[in-house]
Amino acid sequence: MTVLDPHTPHQHLQDIQFFLTQNRNILVSWIKAHVGYRGNEEADTLAKKAITEDVVVKALKSRCELKQHLQELFLRKWQNLWDNGNTGRSVHKELKTVHIKPVFWTSEEILFVTGHGPFPSFLTRFHLSDSDSCACGEVGDPMHSLCEILPIDSLSVLGNLILHWKVCGTKAFLRIRIQEKNNKHD
Repeated sequence: MTVLDPHTPHQHLQDIQFFLTQNRNILVSWIKAHVGYRGNEEADTLAKKAITEDVVVKALKSRCELKQHLQELFLRKWQNLWDNGNTGRSVHKELKTVHIKPVFWTSEEILFVTGHGPFPSFLTRFHLSDSDSCACGEVGDPMHSLCEILPIDSLSVLGNLILHWKVCGTKAFLRIRIQEKNNKHD
C-alpha cells in the first residue's frame, strides 16, 4: 500500500493522489505536542482516560480460540479451493481432504499419482508424443500401465492392488512400512 501506486484500490490513497495532482505546493511540518489542535487534544484525552479508569475490556474469544477459529476458516477455504479447482485433479482423486500435516510420498508415488513420467498420456499432454495410446490400444495412463505391466492373473488381485494403492497412497505410515519391508528384501 503506497501513495505512489497508480492502481491502488484504497480510496484514501486515491484521494491523496488526487490531492497531490491538484496542489503542487504541499508543506509537511512537525507540530509541537497536541496543544492547540482539537483532534489531537481529543485523542490525547481519550488515551489518558483509557489508562486511568478501571475499564475492563473483555475479548469475545481467547487468543487460543481465535487461533483455532482462524485455522478452521483457513482449512474450509483451502478445502473449497481444492474441491473446486481446475488443477491437480489426479491428486484430488487420491487426496480428497486437505491437511496441515504433509503427506510424505516418494518421488515414484508422486509421479504415479500426478500422471507424470513415461506414460503415453503424459507424453501426449506435453506434446512429446502424437498418441496417448498404449501398445495395446488403450489410453496409457498410470493406472493402465500398473495393471498391464504387472503379471496379474485375477481381476480380484487387480482390484485388491488398486484398493491397496488408494489406502496406502493416503496413509503415510502404511507406505513407510511397505517401503521398509521392500528395502529388507533388496
